[in-house]
Amino acid sequence: MAYKVLGTTGVYMQPGAKLTYRDDGTIDGTIEYHCDISLVSYLPEIGDSHPYDSRCELYARDITYDRLGKVIMTASYFGLENKETDPVITLTTNADQVPIEAHPNFVDDLGGTSAGPLNGALFDDVTGEFKGFFAPGDEAKLFGVEYYFQPGINVTASYWTSDKPKLDELMQIVESTDISKDFISPPNVKNYLLIGQPYRQVGSHYQITKQYLGSGPDGWNELIYYAGS
Repeated sequence: MAYKVLGTTGVYMQPGAKLTYRDDGTIDGTIEYHCDISLVSYLPEIGDSHPYDSRCELYARDITYDRLGKVIMTASYFGLENKETDPVITLTTNADQVPIEAHPNFVDDLGGTSAGPLNGALFDDVTGEFKGFFAPGDEAKLFGVEYYFQPGINVTASYWTSDKPKLDELMQIVESTDISKDFISPPNVKNYLLIGQPYRQVGSHYQITKQYLGSGPDGWNELIYYAGS
């Protein structure tokens, strides 16, 4: 079996070095190195470039010392095809339970007002506060209803960069095109609120995941949240 000698150090790179180029713009792979225990200090170090693709760097070393005085190291490499990758978008939905009096059609179609109640709605005589739907009979279609379900839209945009993160201001209102030019926004979502952006580091590369919460059809309130630039 032929081995590749790393200079004259006595460290041998084993056949079968592999790199995987993924559709998200990342590259990863492993190489196995062998040497005598006396030469362990000559093994590749954290941060060293991959011998076949300098865009990848060594970020993890798995070292085994056998009983014969030999050392086996599996080196894990990671890198990016470009300085920054395109974001990978994930959209999830859920149903939020909201008080029925918060429904946008409550006054016009559902409960009305204390001066003109609809569908058996009852209001406090003094404060005008909605107390619930109580009327039976023909108006009983909303009897006992206290809440309605409102769709919740959660979006993450995850990307890799070789630059140190410059984190945006949280609770910032953004448009769907700010998330990604290819992002397809669901109907009735006007804009999005940036609620988090955790990141993790692998070698000198950073994976940033921006987390957004979709608004309703009227958008997020710009008196409460930062509207961005």
